Amino acid sequence: MSEKSTLVWCTCYKCQETNENGTYVSKSARTRHRKKHKEHLDFLNKKNKKQKIESIQIDDNDKAIQFDDNEEVIQFDNNEVIQFVTDSDSDNNQSSSESLLTFNSETESNSSLENFDNNISNEIATSLRLFEIKIKHNITDAAFKEIIIAANGTYISSFILKNILQNIVSFEPIWIDMCIKTCCAFTGEYNTLDICPYCKSERYYMNKSEKKSRAQFMHFSLKDRFKIQYQDPERALQLQYQSKYVKKNEYNTNTISDVFDSNHYKYLVQKGYFQDDHDIALLGSVDGYQIFKQKCDDCWVILFINANLPLEQRVKKNNLLVTSIIPGPNAPKNFNSFMTPIIEELHILEGNYFYYLIFFN
Repeated sequence: MSEKSTLVWCTCYKCQETNENGTYVSKSARTRHRKKHKEHLDFLNKKNKKQKIESIQIDDNDKAIQFDDNEEVIQFDNNEVIQFVTDSDSDNNQSSSESLLTFNSETESNSSLENFDNNISNEIATSLRLFEIKIKHNITDAAFKEIIIAANGTYISSFILKNILQNIVSFEPIWIDMCIKTCCAFTGEYNTLDICPYCKSERYYMNKSEKKSRAQFMHFSLKDRFKIQYQDPERALQLQYQSKYVKKNEYNTNTISDVFDSNHYKYLVQKGYFQDDHDIALLGSVDGYQIFKQKCDDCWVILFINANLPLEQRVKKNNLLVTSIIPGPNAPKNFNSFMTPIIEELHILEGNYFYYLIFFN
């Protein structure tokens, strides 16, 4: 067995400082890292127990949150608490840390980062903006660490910043079972099957007398992202591009400048679609790509382009709506089974507005 094949994925705090998601190490190294990770968490526990916080005031009404003894609490100001909870009972018996961010209840429902500026410390706000720049320009972790220290004087890791963002913007992927050989997804008519109808591969494996899925793919909700976008007044105004475009005086000429000039779109309008200013048109795209130079594995991405955005905005990376990622290793034999979650969500959305999918190659 080659040395490369014996490498395993490690997500201890040291590996996450090197690479925000972790890195590959040998099995023996990961065992040592786990021990060091647990010792690090124990050290933080002991350090914080010396200054044990029984309760933290959230507002002027003396509303407080109680914390257990096994929780680590860091307070930045009167309205902000970051709480680290040690979880020792994970699936892979690996200690991990989960960060929870508690805000003043008056602003807890607002997902816009700008609206949190008054409720989090300047260090966290600055670090989040720098983290956005890191992702946008693919800055290395080492360079990002130096930038954070230069800006704040202290280092806040990418791992902590990602957890803070997860609590500001409640958006997580939905994991759906699939065949380990990518034949189909266990959705729709295959939802109750335990064996792939194409290759006869088992859907589950046993882990501590519990069934675990052998393979899954990610689905990202369109509805959740539309909710986030409509909370931003500027973006909500941009999403009215379609209704403004079709109301222009030069519309219905022979010029083709956008998808809304097409005969098919006009046919749908005659059928009663796109009658409201808030109706959304989505352009759907499905394509596969090779993630390795050896071209030994296929990976498929399903994404949507929001046609309600102006032409110069809709195809920018930040505006593309990646809906599903199918990891391979092979091309799907029943692609419709992977589309089922998307179609089901679009049916739900159709209850409020008309949505139409235009697929192109």
